[in-house]
This record gives sequence, structure tokens and C-alpha cells, in this order.
Amino acid sequence: MGDMLLRNLDESLKQLLRERAARHGRSMSDELREIVSNALSQPEPVRNAEFRDLAARLRTMSAGWATDTL
Repeated sequence: MGDMLLRNLDESLKQLLRERAARHGRSMSDELREIVSNALSQPEPVRNAEFRDLAARLRTMSAGWATDTL
């Protein structure tokens, strides 16, 4: 397992991490691992521009479909 170093973390974020770790009964390192693991296990949300592009392509692909089936 590899190690990482997180630099230039704002002191207020560090304090929030410390408090969250304490609430969960974990070390700060364990809590940070949990946060990263949870964040990376979730699918990334589709960005608005990507969504609009996909919607436009789908409209093009399905053009005339609704009128052809009636």
C-alpha cells in the first residue's frame, strides 16, 4: 500500500477532519482514507455541458421517431 502526503491543507479543514475523525472514533489518517474511498466509489456526476451534448445527440438520433410510431 502506498503513502501520500497532503500539503497546504487549510487549518480550518484540518480541524474539521480532526473533529470528524473523533466523532467516528478513527485517526485522522483513517478518516481521510474513508473519505477518499467513499468519494471515489461514487460515479462522477455528468457535467452540464456533457449532459447537453448527450441530450443533443440523443435528440438527433431519435428525430422523427415519435411521429413515425403514431
